[in-house]
Amino acid sequence: MKSRYRDRQLAMNRFFFQSRPPFRKDGLRSAISNAVNRSQSKIVHLFLFLLGGSFCLFAEQAPADVIRLKSGGEVRGELSEAQAEESAPVSIRSLSGAQILIHRDDIDFVERRSAVLEEYETRVRELDGSIEAHWQLAEWSRSHLLNEKREEQLLAIVSIDPEHAEARRILGHQKHRGQWMTEDEVMSDRGYVKYQNKWMTPQELALIKTDVKQREAEIQWYPKIRVWLSWLTGSDPQRQRKSLELFAEITDPDSIPALRKMMEPDENTNVRLLYVDVLGQIAGSSAIPALVDRYLFDDYEPVRRAAMDVIFNSRSEAAVSLLISALRHQSNLIVRRAARGLETIGDTSAVPALIDALVTTHRVTYSKTEVAGNGFSMSGGQVSFSNGNPYSTWSPELYAAAITGQVNVEPSPYLPRTTRTFAVSVPVKNADVLAALETLTGRNLGFNERDWYVWWSVHKS
Repeated sequence: MKSRYRDRQLAMNRFFFQSRPPFRKDGLRSAISNAVNRSQSKIVHLFLFLLGGSFCLFAEQAPADVIRLKSGGEVRGELSEAQAEESAPVSIRSLSGAQILIHRDDIDFVERRSAVLEEYETRVRELDGSIEAHWQLAEWSRSHLLNEKREEQLLAIVSIDPEHAEARRILGHQKHRGQWMTEDEVMSDRGYVKYQNKWMTPQELALIKTDVKQREAEIQWYPKIRVWLSWLTGSDPQRQRKSLELFAEITDPDSIPALRKMMEPDENTNVRLLYVDVLGQIAGSSAIPALVDRYLFDDYEPVRRAAMDVIFNSRSEAAVSLLISALRHQSNLIVRRAARGLETIGDTSAVPALIDALVTTHRVTYSKTEVAGNGFSMSGGQVSFSNGNPYSTWSPELYAAAITGQVNVEPSPYLPRTTRTFAVSVPVKNADVLAALETLTGRNLGFNERDWYVWWSVHKS
């Protein structure tokens, strides 16, 4: 077996070597040389192709600088690197390839620009002055992203034909009072001014500038209040006393935003009481909205009482207006507090609003639990309680007793129950509002709004 396998291998080897030419070293060298030459030839051709493309690309993107001479002429080409000495002549390679040296005293100005811009200038010099030529150059400028040059050509078109609609449209012009104007010209003619890319009236601009100045003044208080409040709530007694002294000196209305931001939501009731005291030190009506807010919405009654004391002493009309607005609040608790506040202030101008608030409507939410299948039905002289139990059939006598209340019917504890939440609007008679009306008018006409309006129409003067 082994000898037959060896003979077969020898036969295959003889066939393999006989079917191929003899191996020669010089043939190997020749094959390698030919392969290398072919590869080098391909590489050279590829290099020349890329190099040619690069020349074309650079030719398109080559700079085209301009030197304008004082004599009125100009030289275009590529500027050489900046000279080390400022007095040295300027060197430029012209479009024809010549290197030119120009003395600086002969130069009006030097401008560096791209080849596409140079081409635009060349096209401008070749224009015949017709609308069609300017339009074609405007379109060429658009395709080459030369937006400013496109606008130049469009303006040249409308200077030739003022009614050229398409050029006017692209330029953003519109007819105003029979004349073509830009948007800026139209808005200025209407009395508007432009501020931060927005058009507004001069009055609005004045308010904005005032608000900016005020906001800058308000911002300066934030770090001060933050530090003083940290001293007040810290453990250092000396700093606590110092912070109280600093808070006692606050009289600037610009401090109110910082005070509201940092002290109004504080959980410490002593901090909120101090907050109300500081607001009371600020003259004018600037602090009234913050004080009314504490009176209406603070959960701590001493804070509300302290706020009302400051409001009462200020006799501010702004406080009356804010409390009247609170009579329409969705919460009945706030309505009642507003009525008590108006009663304390004693301003009879609030009477009509109090009459409107005698009875207010508020949404009340409640939950109801229902039992599934709780009902009655009759069939074949039998009455069934549909609670899901097929054995609960009643006689007519029992059914009659159930529906007349003689028998208390309890649903099965095994029936499924569902809880639903409802929100309904409920009219509420406000006793605090009525008390305020009695105090301000000396009359008690109950909750009859019509009687109050009739009485007030006679006695309001």
